Amino acid sequence: MGTRVQQLEEDIVSAESDLDQIQAIFALLEEIHRSEPQRALALAEEAQDIARRSLERNSSSNDTQTTRELRRAIANSLLNQGICRNQLAEYGNATELLKQAFDLYESLKDFEGSAQSANNIGLVYKNLGDFPVAMEYYHRSIFLAEQIGFRRCLMGTLLNIGNVYFILGDYVRALEQYERSLLLNDEIGHTQTKGFQLSNIGSVFSQMGDYKQALEYFEQSLSIYENLSDIVGEAHVHLNIAATLKELNDLETATFHAEKGLAQSKKTGRKASLVLSLNVLGTVVAATKRHAEALELFREALAMSRAELYTQGEMTSLAEIGKVLGLIGETDEAVATLEQALALAETGQMKQEINQYHKLLSDVYERSGQHELSLRHYKLYHTIEREVVNEETTKKTMALQTWHASEQALKEAEIHRLKNVELLEANTKLQALNKEKSEFLGIAAHDLKNQLSSIILSAGIVEKHPEKFKPEELRRQMSQIGVTAEHMREIILNLLDVNLLETGKIDLALSSFNLGSLCVSVVKHYFQRAAEKGIEIIYEDQEEPICAWADNAFTQEVLENLLSNAIKFSPRGKRVWLDIARINNKVRICVKDEGPGLTKEDQRDLFGKFARLTAKPTAGEHSTGLGLWIVHKLVDVMKGRVWCESSPGNGAEFIVLLPAAREENCEP
Repeated sequence: MGTRVQQLEEDIVSAESDLDQIQAIFALLEEIHRSEPQRALALAEEAQDIARRSLERNSSSNDTQTTRELRRAIANSLLNQGICRNQLAEYGNATELLKQAFDLYESLKDFEGSAQSANNIGLVYKNLGDFPVAMEYYHRSIFLAEQIGFRRCLMGTLLNIGNVYFILGDYVRALEQYERSLLLNDEIGHTQTKGFQLSNIGSVFSQMGDYKQALEYFEQSLSIYENLSDIVGEAHVHLNIAATLKELNDLETATFHAEKGLAQSKKTGRKASLVLSLNVLGTVVAATKRHAEALELFREALAMSRAELYTQGEMTSLAEIGKVLGLIGETDEAVATLEQALALAETGQMKQEINQYHKLLSDVYERSGQHELSLRHYKLYHTIEREVVNEETTKKTMALQTWHASEQALKEAEIHRLKNVELLEANTKLQALNKEKSEFLGIAAHDLKNQLSSIILSAGIVEKHPEKFKPEELRRQMSQIGVTAEHMREIILNLLDVNLLETGKIDLALSSFNLGSLCVSVVKHYFQRAAEKGIEIIYEDQEEPICAWADNAFTQEVLENLLSNAIKFSPRGKRVWLDIARINNKVRICVKDEGPGLTKEDQRDLFGKFARLTAKPTAGEHSTGLGLWIVHKLVDVMKGRVWCESSPGNGAEFIVLLPAAREENCEP
């Protein structure tokens, strides 16, 4: 980090323009704001001063782009100042700065900046304990971030929402938000934030009493921070691990982590972190009954808190000192110390802390045999506890109601957006369907016209000159008319099938039937057509019935389509095989040909509507490109599967699997 910071400092000095210098300052600020918030604040203020002076010098210029960039730089500096003030617990100043940033971003129509500002305003209100307002700003941040797909901000806001639920004790919802945030991070890959997310998830499991699971997440988080050399993160996680191990009574390892956390906190120079580290280490040492050493740590934390005017740290240290003094029998000093903590809590109207300190005083008096005083503080503890519970319940309810309202507004906005998207998609789909319909009708009209013309011509010749035809020639002409009519029937059936399948008006009639009998019927139907091309259909009827549980008519249509295709795409003089078998609880239909086979591209598009394959009918037969699409749809409706195995030059084999039925229930 040191080398990186040094390089950024040099970039600031060597910058050739105000905007370049401002960008270099922001880059340095981003690098140090967690470890050195005071210095980061000074840098943000410096960037703002440079931007304002530059804006004044350019006030008469027509360079609107530069003006806009300078205004955005001011907004960025306000945002960063607000973030630093929040880190330094200067919440009033932080809120004012962040709201100024939000307004400036909005005037620039900068949704990213607006979303970040709203998220950080929510963070300040969360730190102030005003969870309903915090939730409102988090909702606003999410709404803005989703409009522009700003996933990094969305990830951070979900993390912050999880923190609110964590504070409110709603660990299930907290975990849900943390995991949503973590999923987004898996897409973005922001490693530092992942360390924080894993640590927070670990804290949830720790609060739920699942300490082993908590430790797993803390260890993952620590590994990330160590790889990043992020000593702030390392310190935080070491302390979490220490507190968790203390609960598991692994005091030796807990001491190790608490000492590591303290060492890292000293490197950061962050006083609040250092106070927390001293107090955590003190509690672990106190648990080992090294009371003198624990008192020394707590008193060091107390002195530091008072020097920094850090009230929360001061109260915690006083409470821990009072607790230890009570344990070792120093009752008067313990009471005096706890009363100092109580006075601070009462000054700040911190009811939870007031409640906690009355309970500690009750315990000290009880241990020393002063039962009347113990009872007095115990009663105060219970009275205030009821107030705290009521207030917390109200606060939690308000936060949840606010979040529910926010979610509802977000859903309504999303529904409105989706309706527009769906309308566009529906129109696009309708246009595609209309194009398909026109294409199909064009193909059908063309093919029907040709087939009908052939029938009219053949029938006309026979009608006008019957004397010219020998009996065998007449039979051939009649046969040709029959084949042509059959082609027309296929086209019309395809048209009807498409309509049924597209509208979903399929009347499925499942029954148990003998598949072998159906195959015999279909082969007989296609025998003449195959013979005209010199194609042999090979089918061996089964001795035992093979029974399918399917729609008889749909299965017949599937067989006809597959057999018709095999004949259509096979060269003259080849063979087509139809084979059926029962395999466990399925019946297997296989139609194999000796045609040209299918390329990988053909197989990819094989079951698509209006599929156009490289293989072509071998005797000029018509093809609508719908047969295999219909086969796939019908098999799917019957809860079956269909696929093709083929390679160029080696024919094609179509396999259908349908549910089997019991032989005893099988229709002939």
